[in-house]
Amino acid sequence: MTTTPRTDSAEPYGPPYSEVQEIHVPKAFARQLETELRVATADLYLWKQMAETLVKHVPGVSDQDCKVIAAYESLKEKTK
Repeated sequence: MTTTPRTDSAEPYGPPYSEVQEIHVPKAFARQLETELRVATADLYLWKQMAETLVKHVPGVSDQDCKVIAAYESLKEKTK
């Protein structure tokens, strides 16, 4: 099973396939972007789940508190 299904299923584009001038990127770069997008999406989903759990189980926690916690965790990960 591939980890980059969108990149692998892409069809050739640009002349002679279309009349529009398009920018081509190497497949390796497209795969890297797709992988990073998948990781970022998974991280965002987990942060959302943690924030929802926090709101449900801790009295007095607001949505704004959850956003601050998520931003802090994001910055903490980038400094490692």
